[in-house]
This record gives sequence, structure tokens and C-alpha cells, in this order.
Amino acid sequence: MSFLKNLAPLVGITLAEHLFSLYLPVLLYVDLFTLYAVYGGLVASQLAASYYGFFAGLIQDSISGLAIGVNGFSKTVLGFAVATLDRYVMLDSTWLRLGVVLSASLLNSAIVAGLLYILGQAIPARAAEAALVQALCTSAAAPALFGLADRFRRGGDKQLARPYVD
Repeated sequence: MSFLKNLAPLVGITLAEHLFSLYLPVLLYVDLFTLYAVYGGLVASQLAASYYGFFAGLIQDSISGLAIGVNGFSKTVLGFAVATLDRYVMLDSTWLRLGVVLSASLLNSAIVAGLLYILGQAIPARAAEAALVQALCTSAAAPALFGLADRFRRGGDKQLARPYVD
């Protein structure tokens, strides 16, 4: 059951990315796969968050046309880094989560550009500007999507925990 609960968002993200590319290309600036990896880092252990990022990155590589493993590696690093940060710093505040998403998105773009450079592939001319715009758009979408993901994980309950009753 846990596997299906983690697979369902990836299927939804893949479908949303495909629909965005067909009908709303401006929404492609929101990197849903990065949000999935960061959210995995916020709610799971370091190992599980690495798997969240790895599978999200592999799926993104398969639909984006980049070399297989580039996004897989970068999202694995993101998931692990966010889970490690969450282990030592309480990241429950919305503002802290926005900062984490912003920095994770910029780190993801830097890792992908570095890997493309190492592989001898072309890096787009305006990669830094595109990375900044994508990081801002992804950060803006994060609170709503994290709230939706929290509700999905809790099964629709509005409360995180039931109050103790005698």
C-alpha cells in the first residue's frame, strides 16, 4: 500500500507535465519533480527521500529528453540534502519551506548544468536566467502543493493528530 501511495503522485506529476506541455506551457516553469523530491525530504528518512528523488528524476529524464540519470542524480542529492537538513533543523514553517524549495531548485539547476558540462553536452545560453525564473515559480507553487500533499498523506483529515480524550 505504501508503494502505491508513493507511486500515485509520480503518475499524477507525469500526467500534469504532459498536459502542461500541450495546453499550458507557461506552467512548465513549475518543476513538479523537484517539489516531489523536496517534499519527500521533508516527510521521509534520508534513504527514502533519496529514492523519492531518484525515481522522480528518472521519470523526468525519460520525458524530457536529457541523458538518463542526470535528473535522477540531481533529485537524489536534493532528497537526501533536504532530509538531512530536516533532521537537524525544524522545517515546519512555511517561510523556511519556501527558502528550502528556492535553494533546492537552484541547486538542482546547478547540478544538472554541471553534469551536462561534464558529459560534453550543450548548456542553454540563458540557463542562469531560466533557473532563477524556475526557482521562483516552483517556490510560489510549493505552499499550495505541499498542503495538497499533506492532505493526501493524511487521508483527507484536516488535523495532523487527534486530541487526547479521557
